[in-house]
Amino acid sequence: MTQPPYPGSEGESGDQSGSNDLPPTHQPYGQKNDPPAYGGDQPAYGQQPYGQQPAYGQPAGDPYGAWQGGNDAGKGTDGLSITAFVLSIVCCFLGIVAVILGIIGLGRTKNGQRKGRWAAVTAIILGIIGQLAAIGIGIAIFVVARNTVTLDNAEVGQCVNVDKDGDSVMITKKDCSDDHDAQIVHVGKFEEVENSGFMPSNADDVTDAGIALGVCSTLVGDQAATIEEDLDGKVEYGIANEDNSPSSDEKFLCYVGRSDDEKLDKKIG
Repeated sequence: MTQPPYPGSEGESGDQSGSNDLPPTHQPYGQKNDPPAYGGDQPAYGQQPYGQQPAYGQPAGDPYGAWQGGNDAGKGTDGLSITAFVLSIVCCFLGIVAVILGIIGLGRTKNGQRKGRWAAVTAIILGIIGQLAAIGIGIAIFVVARNTVTLDNAEVGQCVNVDKDGDSVMITKKDCSDDHDAQIVHVGKFEEVENSGFMPSNADDVTDAGIALGVCSTLVGDQAATIEEDLDGKVEYGIANEDNSPSSDEKFLCYVGRSDDEKLDKKIG
């Protein structure tokens, strides 16, 4: 029995040379081209076939580039910085302490080590302002205290300004060449007032102008005439003492100025 010619052949006369070397167009019967077994050399689903390369700028071995900053939930607030902030607003006289603690707090909160850097910075600023204010207040208190005349530092011949508030009197030092209210003419103990013959029945009335005139003009003696002349006869005496019910051994002073309230510009006597 004769086998029919291979499709596409031209019979014996048209047989092409080397036609028997052509590759088969189908597999032999019973042979299968099976896919590779699961878990073989093929990459798993979602896996890079040639290994994952690190992203630009990420260290190798960290495929997702874990976020390293921006989350300070685990950081504690620096207590020293908060203390400095509180001190800076509580009292201006603690400003230097607030500044020192604030500077330490800056170091403790550097590079986000702890929260509260705002408190350290604010404490330094407020502390400096408070310290300057404290220095200013201290200087003002010193100047006022240095220039305030008390019964312990009063001296005869001192030129002064006199500020009255009811029965209270505040006396401050002035240069005699500058305009001033009065001049101290006597400093002594209250027993002198009691023995002057002008002591009122109520000690609280000793500062009245009439009683002060009698007491002080008597105690200054012969100088009273010179004072009268220097002030053109417009004389007004005043008394300053410790309290409304002074004892005999307490101090007091007499001062004199013009009754027309004009300022003095030179020393009397």
